[in-house]
Amino acid sequence: MSFFLNFLFFFLLIFIMLFCFMDHPLVMGLFLILLTLVLSIYSIFISFSSWNGYILFLMFLGGLLILFLYNISLISTEMFSLKFSFLFLFFGFIFLCNVSFIKETLSEEVLYFFLLKNTSSLNVLMKFFNMSMILFLVFYLFFSLVCIINVVYMNKDKGSLWMY
Repeated sequence: MSFFLNFLFFFLLIFIMLFCFMDHPLVMGLFLILLTLVLSIYSIFISFSSWNGYILFLMFLGGLLILFLYNISLISTEMFSLKFSFLFLFFGFIFLCNVSFIKETLSEEVLYFFLLKNTSSLNVLMKFFNMSMILFLVFYLFFSLVCIINVVYMNKDKGSLWMY
């Protein structure tokens, strides 16, 4: 399992290095989404609970969607092109690094971890004594949804988010 965590950490470093070379906001947003996905997978494996990774990914994804809409409204006509030689070099490097790791990812240690993973930490969240917290979160999310819908449909003639 330590091999898989080291591989995710290596992949995380590669994404951070590639992010420095991006110059278009849409490509940077795509790399941020991929970086967040890898980071959330890494946090899932470190904490042995999937809730932290899911919440981290959803929070970043919500923020990135807002940034994406802002960038689309500013640069709707700008064209972008990818440097294919750099991308082919990068993916070739990643492929060559992964060829030696294919056998180890299917090793007994990884299969043992996925088959016999302790899921008791997830069962604790749904116990009866936590029901008030779960209901609070449900009502909070519903209230947030109602507020967002009101903001979208508010004053259509004064520049609301709803265009039609």
